[in-house]
Amino acid sequence: MTTTKAEELAREPRIERLFELFYVDEEEGVLRWIAATNNRVKAGSRAGCFDDKGYLIVRVDGRICKAHRIVFAMTNGYYPKQVDHINGIKSDNRSSNLRAADAATNTHNSSRPRNNTSGVKGVSLDKRTGRWQARLVVKGTLHVLGSFSSLLDASEVIRDARNQLHKEFAR
Repeated sequence: MTTTKAEELAREPRIERLFELFYVDEEEGVLRWIAATNNRVKAGSRAGCFDDKGYLIVRVDGRICKAHRIVFAMTNGYYPKQVDHINGIKSDNRSSNLRAADAATNTHNSSRPRNNTSGVKGVSLDKRTGRWQARLVVKGTLHVLGSFSSLLDASEVIRDARNQLHKEFAR
């Protein structure tokens, strides 16, 4: 059974409850427990562990929550649709590294896909023509930026387009 985003948000802990359990260690970008919650958790210790995608997760009243959403909510007073790590480091949960995002803008700041062989996000080699293709997506619309004889030319075009179209979410 799948859940909707609204149902998922409704299950997130009340922000007041977060302040009863945690404080944000801004220097290290981690959540720390205010008090011992069981015999394995000590007051002041780091809260959470890593999930299989590299995000810190924490159990709050039986619910598993992502630490970056908790830090954002504690710092800003609300839960956004999504939280973006500005520097792309999933474990860096300093509030200065987190910003509200929607699904489209969050993908703008994603890293280069693992199957990318050019080394440049949005640039691929057309094996048929031997030319470099530059493409990017903005809010579901594919923008084909051109075909280039050199990787450097394609890289410059994609960088400029990303800065113009993705704005502060450009990586």
